[in-house]
Amino acid sequence: MLQRIQSIFLFILAVTMVTMFHYPVWTKIDATEGYVYTMYVTHFEQFNGEGEIVNTVLYPYVLMGVLAGISAGIALCEIFLYRHRQIQIKLGAFNSLIIAALIGLALYLSTQDEKVILPNEKGTYKLGFILPAIAIICNVIADRLIKRDEKLVQSVNRMR
Repeated sequence: MLQRIQSIFLFILAVTMVTMFHYPVWTKIDATEGYVYTMYVTHFEQFNGEGEIVNTVLYPYVLMGVLAGISAGIALCEIFLYRHRQIQIKLGAFNSLIIAALIGLALYLSTQDEKVILPNEKGTYKLGFILPAIAIICNVIADRLIKRDEKLVQSVNRMR
């Protein structure tokens, strides 16, 4: 059924993955020149002191956006596969791997940018970096609730 508690967690997961597209993942500010370097899920931007975009780089940052979109799609598919709990469990495990890959890719790209852009200054992680952690927690909770439902159905089948 769609009103199960795991559907709520899966919906929160999908919303957090879509919300990632609107918030930066990492930012570094050059205090002397006034440049701001910002990494989003889909691209990397460099702003000058007046707030104008100086440079935009898509690849490899767009890979994070692809992973976030796939994760949101899997979560939404998982919601509507409520009659097939075994498939939901497998999709949940696969989704955890995708979200972990997203976190790893974001961490890798931000550390690479940290080394290249103003190595003496520190960048800051933003909300876009925290959202996948929230999504993976929601996915783990949803998977546990799906497994609990599966155990309940199996125990009822044994009683027949």
